[in-house]
Amino acid sequence: VAPAELAEHSRYRVIRLIGSGGMGAVFQAEHRVMERHVALKVVRPDLIGSAAAIERFRREVKAAAQLHHPHIVTAYDAEQAGSTHFLVMEFVEGMDLAQHVAKHGPLPIAEACEYARQAAMGLQHAFEKGVHHRDIKPSNLMRTPAGTIKIMDFGLARFAGAGSDGQTTSGVILGTVDFMAPEQADNAKAADIRSDIYSLGCTLFYLLTGRALFPEGTLVQRVMAHVTKPPPAINELRPDVPARLARVIEKMLAKDPSARHQTPAEVAMALAPFTVTNVTAAETIDVPVQHVEPSDVVAVDEPRPRRRPPKEYPPHRGVLVLTLGVTSIVVGLISLMTCPPIGLMSVLMSAPAWIMGGKDLKKIRAGQMDPAGRGMTLAGYVCGIVGTAVGVLCGTCAIILWIFFDKLVTPFVR
Repeated sequence: VAPAELAEHSRYRVIRLIGSGGMGAVFQAEHRVMERHVALKVVRPDLIGSAAAIERFRREVKAAAQLHHPHIVTAYDAEQAGSTHFLVMEFVEGMDLAQHVAKHGPLPIAEACEYARQAAMGLQHAFEKGVHHRDIKPSNLMRTPAGTIKIMDFGLARFAGAGSDGQTTSGVILGTVDFMAPEQADNAKAADIRSDIYSLGCTLFYLLTGRALFPEGTLVQRVMAHVTKPPPAINELRPDVPARLARVIEKMLAKDPSARHQTPAEVAMALAPFTVTNVTAAETIDVPVQHVEPSDVVAVDEPRPRRRPPKEYPPHRGVLVLTLGVTSIVVGLISLMTCPPIGLMSVLMSAPAWIMGGKDLKKIRAGQMDPAGRGMTLAGYVCGIVGTAVGVLCGTCAIILWIFFDKLVTPFVR
């Protein structure tokens, strides 16, 4: 049941309870004027126990509100109704990835990697804005019916770990233990974007296997397992995972933050070869994602496919181009001392030289011309251009002399 102050809110009409968790309850609501559906996250009263805590809440929400990205749930506003504090967020249809795995079991490799890649893209945007999440886990990644992943609850994990004075308390664990980076267990203030990368690695492991890295033991034992134990080999639980993907996940799960990928963008690039074939189209998948085994992907440690041998064009093409080009120059010069119409023949002969030579230049750049033909074609191309210029110039001059200086030209013609 929504708090009385929220049920009677002047701007929002509460529709239903979506769910509840450690931070509080989430309700679907509708803006009374805009008729836009939103999600209202009501913060537990004990988390807002002082003016400092309220100020911290507003600061965290203000930072989260600066994030605008297709893979991040947008925070619209932070409001207060009586003693009730709540966050107004984008309402996302669908289910979170924890529910998705519970319903469908471990996901196909391409689908799991695509979801993790999309989440990495959202984390990269936040990283560029100076924000990191601190509580990446399957239940904080919403999947829309179109297959788009949206990260929820930016800033709220840090707020939940604050003490009554609104400051992060030393020794308080920020994050969910099954998906928490080792450094978060030791010192929550030491967490940075690389902690989110570790948590995303735990999430990808969960999507592929249907279980957490260290599911056994008490809360303290699971926390210490992240600090001291090597992660289980994913190939033992999921034999069809390619070795290259296993190495990517292993790097994401490194105990030492400096040994991990250093930015979410690196993670997105590393996962891209294992996603659906068309990564761009996968941004808005509107059909079920099928399993795609990336066996055709070329790794850096594998030999690249050899280029098709270039088709060699015989040297007589170059001979023809060169002959036409040189002849056009000679004919153009002769036209100046003899009959002017010969200058037009020079143009007619030179034009094919530079047209054919120009086409053959493309073959030369593509490596489809043998060395002998290459040199002759280049020379013919240049001569063709020069021949055209000489033919036009000499022919024009000859015509002018013929018309205006007939007495000078006549002896030469005779």
